[in-house]
Amino acid sequence: MSRPETRHDFDPYDGEPGKAWDDFDERLLNFTSGKTDDRGYSIADTLLEQDEGAANGPALPIGAPQELRKAQAAARRRQKDAFSILLRHQTHPDHVKHLSANHFQDGVNAYKYLKASSQTAVNAIRLRELRRLWDDLDMMEIVGVQEHSVARLATKIVAQNAEFPNANRKDRTECTERLM
Repeated sequence: MSRPETRHDFDPYDGEPGKAWDDFDERLLNFTSGKTDDRGYSIADTLLEQDEGAANGPALPIGAPQELRKAQAAARRRQKDAFSILLRHQTHPDHVKHLSANHFQDGVNAYKYLKASSQTAVNAIRLRELRRLWDDLDMMEIVGVQEHSVARLATKIVAQNAEFPNANRKDRTECTERLM
């Protein structure tokens, strides 16, 4: 019996820690941000624990038992969908086995496991490298002289700033200064 071909909604994760995970994480969150339910929460909200009843989200409704049941059912559905998307986009057999055995239908903890084991460590060396890349942004080298050079450089500055961890991102003033 042949194994059915797995259909991916976006490029899968091969299990390689570092840049491969960082790129996959971006693709995953972008894709799942468009998967919303009737309560207005996305699967990305669930993965980031920003949905209803999660650590960083609003509380579950209180008072009306029917609304609470609906909210809990929607949260379970988002958890299961998140797990399914994560598992479907894994190509590393050890990750698949671990996720299935230890985080079955638990999208948040499956995501936390993958993130903890795979993301690029942000340490002093990584921050130094990011600062060097920030300091090396040069319009002539990156975009050259064209009709939209300034706009393209501004886009590159914003993208480079997004590489920094949230706590180390540049503010609007620093981004504007970098543009000058």
